[in-house]
Amino acid sequence: MTHTPGPWRQNAHYWVRQQSGLAICELFGTIEQSRANGALIAAAPDMLAALKAALAYVRDQWVEDRPGVMETLEAAIALAEGRQP
Repeated sequence: MTHTPGPWRQNAHYWVRQQSGLAICELFGTIEQSRANGALIAAAPDMLAALKAALAYVRDQWVEDRPGVMETLEAAIALAEGRQP
């Protein structure tokens, strides 16, 4: 599965759009909720990239197994990619 490439930006209070202007989603709720939800949604591509980088670091650098860390990262990435964790 591939998502619409980032960066995504919140436009006003009620839309998240790709840089080209393509709408990613429309936001509903109060202005405060729309701002908060829009910021979170707009950050999604960057957060997914950060999770993948963190997982690569954990796999490559940690000698001692940290229970749950790799599984948590893998599960979050799977959810973001539309897969079952």
